[in-house]
Amino acid sequence: MTDIVASPGEHILTKGLREQGLVKLSPDQLEQFGNEIASVGKKAIDELGDEKDERFLRKLKNGNLSCEVIGRALIHISFEPVTFLLGVIFLSIHFNLEVTLAHNAGHGAFNRLKNRKGLDKYSSKSYQAKNMPASMEGWKYVHNQLHHMHCNIVGKDPDVGYDLFRVTELQGKPKGYQRFQVAIIALMSLPLVLITGLRTYEFQAAKDNEEKGMLSLLYRQLTGNRYFLVNLVFFPLLAGLAFFSFAHVLKVLLGNMLAEALRGLSYGSMFHMGHHTGTVKFYPENTEVANRSEWFVQQIESSHSVMMDSRVRYVFGGLDLQIEHHLFPSLPPNKLYEIQPQIEAICDKYGVHYSNAGFFESAALCVKNYANHADQARCSGSKDGKHGQ
Repeated sequence: MTDIVASPGEHILTKGLREQGLVKLSPDQLEQFGNEIASVGKKAIDELGDEKDERFLRKLKNGNLSCEVIGRALIHISFEPVTFLLGVIFLSIHFNLEVTLAHNAGHGAFNRLKNRKGLDKYSSKSYQAKNMPASMEGWKYVHNQLHHMHCNIVGKDPDVGYDLFRVTELQGKPKGYQRFQVAIIALMSLPLVLITGLRTYEFQAAKDNEEKGMLSLLYRQLTGNRYFLVNLVFFPLLAGLAFFSFAHVLKVLLGNMLAEALRGLSYGSMFHMGHHTGTVKFYPENTEVANRSEWFVQQIESSHSVMMDSRVRYVFGGLDLQIEHHLFPSLPPNKLYEIQPQIEAICDKYGVHYSNAGFFESAALCVKNYANHADQARCSGSKDGKHGQ
């Protein structure tokens, strides 16, 4: 584990990363590094809204709709396992693309396309996810404002374990239940567990913004519950009425839950691999950056990019390139893929750690990191037990 401080008990004054010894570059090198990274990003940002972006969004939009229609139709009309499983796969791809659209729209990646025919609803101000169990308001607050602004800063970034998992020694003394965290992570792909997990976005946003009004809280709950009602109630009942069969209710319910489980596995895996591989840095709560260049370093060294085949990465919409996404979150996935080789080359040039690996290697790194910290929890529990005797 490459934590940036030797012990969670150390208190570092907020003097900037370089003064704290967290960046090895000289001031001139650091400035030059920042200028080169910014130059790559500026060129891509200046080209936002071009024909390549429009083609990508239309492909994403049409693919999303097609997968939903095909998936639901196959699940509803299937009378044998092969057709049913094909329906589950197509519906799961739709669920994945829903998150892809919501994630990118929430960052404003499609804002410059809002005046193009049929694309106006994909702006950051107007987009509402149809099949995602969280409201865009809760998502944007917790993800954009907390996670992106404080990436891998323990105590500020909720994605560092969500108080459930232990991924770094900086989280302090292990908790007893964390010895089982590898198994708990596997359970997170279950539909009802995943839905419950995503609903924490609503409670976190309401709590932090002191939204205690009943109408505000009710709106957030209904927005997230819409997904639950549509997929686990409406479509199963619709199938039952269409075929006058309770067996069809159960079949569609099972199909929708399996599709959600596949989304949970795929997107859940990508979530963990983006920042929890054990090859990235974590920072204590009082860490601050002194300038733009340091912020670039912090975002790069706390993130991990997963290198994937172009036919597969389409489904994840840029979540596989967490380093590039954290540097320039307003870029759509097609532009992230364009700048990735340039960003990696600049990091190599200046000795800034660029963590990346293939899908299965990244997954193995995550499992190893979680298992290491689960072992520490077991060791801690064993020591505590001996001490008490």
